[in-house]
Amino acid sequence: MGVDFLHRQRGIAHRDLSLGVMWFILLTGSPLVSVASRQNKAFVALEECGVAAVFESWKFTDRLSTAIVQLISQMLT
Repeated sequence: MGVDFLHRQRGIAHRDLSLGVMWFILLTGSPLVSVASRQNKAFVALEECGVAAVFESWKFTDRLSTAIVQLISQMLT
């Protein structure tokens, strides 16, 4: 279920966020975080460092182009 649906909001930014999450899962085979909560250390690290740091720490930067990493980073911010 998309973030825009959960929050009952419409707009490009929410669709971009949902699509960015889907692309991340398709490219890595794993969800970005298990729970989007500030009590989740992975979520806090994502907020502080960004998704590009996640790709780097998961050793995906050599498999993905810089353009893809930048696109998904922009979709998730």
